[in-house]
Amino acid sequence: MLPRIFWIVSLSRLGVRRSTVGRDVAVTFVAAVLTFQLVGCASKSNRIECPVAAERLGPGALGETAQQISVTGEELGNGSENAIGSAIATLRRRHSGARADAITNDLVTAYCPSLNRRSDMDLVAKQMAMLDFSQRVQRIIGS
Repeated sequence: MLPRIFWIVSLSRLGVRRSTVGRDVAVTFVAAVLTFQLVGCASKSNRIECPVAAERLGPGALGETAQQISVTGEELGNGSENAIGSAIATLRRRHSGARADAITNDLVTAYCPSLNRRSDMDLVAKQMAMLDFSQRVQRIIGS
């Protein structure tokens, strides 16, 4: 595990400002995935590493099944703001009191495979699209 200062520096290089604790966890998660890929720890293919659906309970997890996350990914489609808002509303109905970081984790997990299927984007474009997606999720959750 890299020191916390590494993540803070990595976040600032990606243009992400630190805010609340819940957002820090979700943004740090996405920034960690992107940082590892940007420094060459990931495969040299055109695919980003996607988080695996975790059917567990606890901080940062809603307990959604892999099937539910897959369905959410299909509903997210190209990651439009309307689709994100709808997915957030669905998760909030299923999990009242769900934390913002847990919702973000599930949505990133759901959206990543569809982003990987896009052949019109190179690795860097996919990384930037994932960062943009997670920032839009956070903005919509906060509004």
